[in-house]
Amino acid sequence: MMRLLHTLLRNVASGPVTRRYPKVPLVPVAGARGDLRLLVDRCTFCTACAVRCPAGALEVDRKARTWTFNPYRCIYCHYCVEICPFHALEMAPLGREPAAAKATVTETGAAPVPSPSRGTGAASPA
Repeated sequence: MMRLLHTLLRNVASGPVTRRYPKVPLVPVAGARGDLRLLVDRCTFCTACAVRCPAGALEVDRKARTWTFNPYRCIYCHYCVEICPFHALEMAPLGREPAAAKATVTETGAAPVPSPSRGTGAASPA
């Protein structure tokens, strides 16, 4: 009984354990994983991130050069960021804002720049 009384008095005398969010803003913890971001200018739409994603939250279409992210399927494991060979993905320090409706994020890249043809037998300018 004394143990219970001790715990009760300690809890009444101390402050709340939880944060008073929205009045007290959320401070990101070092190393926390937040919302996934794509740097479109670095992305080659190689599909490595979509293949590695265990939750199936990413879809990449090479021909249409689109990258679609479903944040409601993402488990924030960070595998897609680690596997990207061009460092086109990053995790923001904070999570996404609350939303009234579920929506996916779709990014579209520019058309690829054609590389000069090689091995055609044409003489190069001197």
